Amino acid sequence: MDVVVLTLPARHALETVKQIKDKLTPQHVIISVIVPMTRQGKLFTHSPVISGGTAVVDKSAAELVAEEVENVPVVSAFQTVPAAYLGDIDSVLNVDVLLSGDDEHALQVVAKLAQEIPNLRALRVGPLSESRFVESITPLLLNAAVLNNLKEPSIRIVPWTPSDFTEE
Repeated sequence: MDVVVLTLPARHALETVKQIKDKLTPQHVIISVIVPMTRQGKLFTHSPVISGGTAVVDKSAAELVAEEVENVPVVSAFQTVPAAYLGDIDSVLNVDVLLSGDDEHALQVVAKLAQEIPNLRALRVGPLSESRFVESITPLLLNAAVLNNLKEPSIRIVPWTPSDFTEE
């Protein structure tokens, strides 16, 4: 199965997908790493994707890509993994990749790809409609970095049990 990874700025994503969609088949898997955001001063804000001159506020970038390619499965992933981590072959990541998608096989393909990178853990977070929440985490992480002098923050989901909680 061929995988196409979309790592474009959101403002160019849909136009690019329109240009390549006739080369895609249902045997492809698209991984959307797109994060629609704008910068306001030092901080970042999640922003709607502009499609046909209109801001689409009720759908994620990944959902809009899926609508454009119709029968090609789309998985939203890697938005919360800093590119610097993925570009440094010697880095120890120990972070989670949040996956959302509607096609079981495509989710398995992307999870396997993510888990081939040492210490990267793929976690499913729901259908593709949940991508809007994952996409909005990136500006939040960038703002945490700016406001707290953090270098390349990411996400690791850990189980927590209060120390005073006991099952009977």
